[in-house]
Amino acid sequence: MSFIIWGWGSETKGTPTGKQKCPHCKHVAFHEKLDLNKHFDLFFVPVYNYGNKSWLRCNACGYDYGGSDSPATGVTDGFSQFLKMYLFLIFLVVVVFIVIPLLVLFAVGATVVFGFLGFFLSMMAAMMGGG
Repeated sequence: MSFIIWGWGSETKGTPTGKQKCPHCKHVAFHEKLDLNKHFDLFFVPVYNYGNKSWLRCNACGYDYGGSDSPATGVTDGFSQFLKMYLFLIFLVVVVFIVIPLLVLFAVGATVVFGFLGFFLSMMAAMMGGG
């Protein structure tokens, strides 16, 4: 029996940028640049990045700012990121269930592939209670 382990995740990495004046608390304090990377995982390996954001954070007051992708601005394009991930999943399904079987069909021969396909469909029908 074969199975596919997939999921998505994110990781945030901070890099110190030095002292700057915070636009919120007006203190000259250390800031860090935060980078958020969202990714689709296949077998626990990130295979597709679908969202990268960067912003600055004041270490004195914790205020996040900078750029249109900043969490402080509330601007997100979550739908377009979701659409990209959805299209990637469709691509992955097409490759796994259509392209690879067609390659096997040409490499092994139609008899073996269609025999396996018939066996697989009959097993699925039996498990669903259809025969």
